[in-house]
Amino acid sequence: MSLRFASFGPLVLSLLAAGCQTGGAPLAVSEDASASCPTAASAAVDAGAPSGQRPSTGLWMADGFVKDMNDAGFPGIRDGEFRVGDLFHGYVSYGMDIVTLGESGTLAVAFGIDWRGPPNMLIVQGPLAKLVWDGMTSPVVARGDHTTIHESPGGRVHCEQADWDQSVQCGFRGVVRADFR
Repeated sequence: MSLRFASFGPLVLSLLAAGCQTGGAPLAVSEDASASCPTAASAAVDAGAPSGQRPSTGLWMADGFVKDMNDAGFPGIRDGEFRVGDLFHGYVSYGMDIVTLGESGTLAVAFGIDWRGPPNMLIVQGPLAKLVWDGMTSPVVARGDHTTIHESPGGRVHCEQADWDQSVQCGFRGVVRADFR
């Protein structure tokens, strides 16, 4: 069963986590989490950071993310690694997959079902999403309502391209911990 992104609009229950640190603990949501995470207004200011200060995101992903990226067509310099331009890199280490991105994104829960757990997906747009879309040489292709969907063979990467403006958004499933800078 494939989970869809429901048009990425207001139906998406998400946490804006740019700048939100998890303090080394596994990714979790609690009632007091909002005190340490930025508001939408402060995140909007962060998005307008001067050029040359590219955001950095570190993710600890569930085991299998790197393999799924390799299966989708993204090779690395060595086994157990993938690279997408200079924006997205991952490798296998100590039973988890370590991923770094040169962009920020939005943490979200799974879409299309009633699931009340912590956010486990990072959604990205812009240049990184376009690089992932273009670089997936072995995607599972499907059609959604007004979108074309490319998904990695294992379902850990899900990208949608809007028919009306060709914009792309991708979600990376299996986030265990996130560090935004």
